[in-house]
Amino acid sequence: TMTLHVVGNANISQNLFVGGNITTGGADFAEMMDSKENLQPGDVVCFVEPMKVKKCSKESDKSVAGIVSENPTIIGNKNNGKYPIGIVGLVKTNAIGPIDSYDLITTSFYSGYAKKATKDDFGAIIGKALEPCEKYSCKIYVLVSLS
Repeated sequence: TMTLHVVGNANISQNLFVGGNITTGGADFAEMMDSKENLQPGDVVCFVEPMKVKKCSKESDKSVAGIVSENPTIIGNKNNGKYPIGIVGLVKTNAIGPIDSYDLITTSFYSGYAKKATKDDFGAIIGKALEPCEKYSCKIYVLVSLS
């Protein structure tokens, strides 16, 4: 068998077909989106219009788009914005406690932060906390799964 080993970047100008698994060092899929605000990794963001976001600042906001990702594994819409918004996978997230591991989370009144969700927050769920936040303000891993 032959093995291709590339040290550095590779530019493929046509389709890439993979018959097996793709293994990477990252943990999330992000879409590039624009914002008039200065966003930072971990900020919880909401749509202001398609592919344009701002920090969420109201509780249980159904316009939630995702979380600004620090280092996404896969990036979609490469030329469509300035910020990688994690929409699936593990993303470090600004949070307001108390949150227990495995709680569902939603948007909060505090700009750019998530909080523990309730059963009434369907449609504004960001994902599942994978670690607790016992203080007022934390940065925790969230398994992003919008619902």
